[in-house]
Amino acid sequence: MAKILKKRGSYLEENAKKNIKLSLAFLLLGFIFIIASFYIGVLCIASILSFLVSLFFFKKFSQFKKGFEGENLIIKYLKNSLDDSYYLINDIRLSPHQNIDHIVIGPTGVFVIETKNYEGEIVCNKDAWAIRYYAGGEIKDYTIKSPTKQVKRNALKVKK
Repeated sequence: MAKILKKRGSYLEENAKKNIKLSLAFLLLGFIFIIASFYIGVLCIASILSFLVSLFFFKKFSQFKKGFEGENLIIKYLKNSLDDSYYLINDIRLSPHQNIDHIVIGPTGVFVIETKNYEGEIVCNKDAWAIRYYAGGEIKDYTIKSPTKQVKRNALKVKK
């Protein structure tokens, strides 16, 4: 079993909590605007905008939560799959908005691992990544940020 030198950090969890709080605040504000719109009609528009902002923050919450769950799965897998000659360091913050998900150090080398928790068919060609889906009988690709570029950049930072 791999030894964990640093447990999972709180970056994803903190961002998930922040976004769900903002989502709920704008949802509540939307309901307040609906009630107030009975007296001031123009507030009906403000309620619609509040609901849209609430949806935006809820989507961000869902993304952070999904990332948090994915990282936990990988930590558990690495910890249980690697023997005790390996060390696992999780969630190394490089800046307020940038981190390295996992670093594995062992007899075979140092490995930088980037976790993504995507669903669906993932396709890549070198550093170009996409989620493939089918719509109206056609194959469509939704371009996503390249995890390979991210992990290469992070590996260079670890090397320094």
